[in-house]
Amino acid sequence: MKTFPIYLIAVLFLMCEVGVSPQADEDPLVVDTKYGRVRGKRVSKADVFLGIPFAQPPLGDLRWRPPVDPTPWTDVRDATSYALAAPQRIPNPSGVREASEDCLYLNVFTPAKRRAGAPLPVMVYIHGGSNVQGNANNWTSRAEDLFVGQRGNTVLVTVQFRLGVIGFLAHPALTAESEHHSSGNYGFLDQIAALRWVQQNIAQFGGDPTRVTVFGSSSGSIDTGSLVASPLARGLFHRAIMQSWPMAAPELSEREQNQGLVIAKEAGVCDAEDIAAALRAIPWQDLIAIQTRLGPTRAGRGLNPTVDGWALLDRPLEVVRAGKHNHVPFMIGAQSQDARAWVKQTMETEDDFRSAITQLLSDRVPEQDIEEHVKKLTDLYPVSQYENFFWAYVDLLNDFVHTSPDRRIAAAMAANQDEPVYWYVFDHALEGEYSRYGADHPLINTFLFQLIRIGRLPPWYQGKQKYAPTENDLQLADIILDYWTSFAADGHTDDVSSPPWPRFSADRNAAQLIRVPVESCVGYKAEQCAYWDKLAEKRKPK
Repeated sequence: MKTFPIYLIAVLFLMCEVGVSPQADEDPLVVDTKYGRVRGKRVSKADVFLGIPFAQPPLGDLRWRPPVDPTPWTDVRDATSYALAAPQRIPNPSGVREASEDCLYLNVFTPAKRRAGAPLPVMVYIHGGSNVQGNANNWTSRAEDLFVGQRGNTVLVTVQFRLGVIGFLAHPALTAESEHHSSGNYGFLDQIAALRWVQQNIAQFGGDPTRVTVFGSSSGSIDTGSLVASPLARGLFHRAIMQSWPMAAPELSEREQNQGLVIAKEAGVCDAEDIAAALRAIPWQDLIAIQTRLGPTRAGRGLNPTVDGWALLDRPLEVVRAGKHNHVPFMIGAQSQDARAWVKQTMETEDDFRSAITQLLSDRVPEQDIEEHVKKLTDLYPVSQYENFFWAYVDLLNDFVHTSPDRRIAAAMAANQDEPVYWYVFDHALEGEYSRYGADHPLINTFLFQLIRIGRLPPWYQGKQKYAPTENDLQLADIILDYWTSFAADGHTDDVSSPPWPRFSADRNAAQLIRVPVESCVGYKAEQCAYWDKLAEKRKPK
């Protein structure tokens, strides 16, 4: 009987720990992709590959075109630095200081220790920023190892895509030149192209292309909901998580009229012989300046995926209600005070409270019925149950914007697929001077991406001292990470050691209240949601 030297057994063991492919046995930081090799870097417990192109730079004639596959390269490409952000207003609350129209890149984060032959679930993050600002490294910069290194059981991909007027401009001239008679979805098509890249390449990084979760926050949540509804994204992902904004998508004709034509007029090219060419000749900085100037108007807002008859065949929620969406395990939720930043701090009296409700209802309820509705809402949200009128209105507005729409979406998903559906409410505020922000938008990312462990808060949080996480903060960071990564691995949360999370169903509107301690609540805010559901039904698009 032959025996193997002890040193050889040890070498084989180490290869199993770090080797995910033959190339990784030589150097785990050099990976072959479909388009060429990339070299990443080790950051503590993570192997990090930054600035990998998933499409050609959308410059010149490629502006306002669907993304094109990247040009292959022969040398080993350096992948140790983030790419510049997509064109946007500089500076802005997201902290972006530089931008470039050459922006179609993604980042891959893998656990440094991983076993050969055991591919990990993949989580693809779509960043927020109203689809006008932000970048792929919002939650990972200078903390690249925190998310994948904490458990070592997931591969993370963060995606950059065209934003604002560069990514979502709809105009009749652009629609006319498209073989699909489509415009306004360029940034959305970038996201789909990135998911296609993941399918083609993620196995080389130790990821499992059959277990891809797409998740996004804020406008990234809107985009995720659109991916759930898009026929172009079918088969490119296998679970979806919407964080902190419901589904939304305007009609193409509406976007052309209210945005494209207005922006072309502001740019002085509405009478050009070739409007599309004239728009492409304008520097991106000038187009972003026009977008910023129009920001308070309909032309400068709502730069989201568009119902164009190609990438989106109908409004996403209607696609779900028809059962024509991508049937995948699904999770949706928001913060309990997500809408806090929308409420004026000067709201101090009952008159302020009633006036704000009246203004909210002014274009939703006939004038003669407004007083009746105001009374109904003051009964549903009695100020005696809150610290003051400000927080009472935050709760009311949050139910209108998030809680009720999230429940409607969860109900539609549960009614039209067999795959599990989960609904959460993140209900945890920070301590000390930062408690004034409440559980607001999008605080959950600070916990999910584990930045809370190093006291790093969103850049718009202003305080005199760096935040020191509490024991409850750290416990919640563990719970959220376990829920999300378990869902990514198996499509459910049944095996999580944290408190059980019941699935959502039509007869069991169960929400998981993510706080310390975690609580499962059946019929969460049923009376309040019923009011907002009825109001939404009256305004349902035909």
